Amino acid sequence: MNITGGDGSCRDKAVVINAVTEQDGVAFQRLWMKENYPGWTPVTQRLIRSKAKTYDRVLCVENTGKTKGLWFDVTSWYGR
Repeated sequence: MNITGGDGSCRDKAVVINAVTEQDGVAFQRLWMKENYPGWTPVTQRLIRSKAKTYDRVLCVENTGKTKGLWFDVTSWYGR
């Protein structure tokens, strides 16, 4: 797994998921969320294209009802 970048709190600090295939990229993204935000559940997902980059913005909810948006740079694998 090759994950670099920031903490995912905004587009400029997106978690960069480097993968060859879309299947691997999705798996790495889910693993990162599970390791960094245990107990949080993804509820919505939105693909955002900006300049030459493709981002996946995932809204997660904690069991307390608190929400958090996470940004992932999926440019290397989206659509492959």
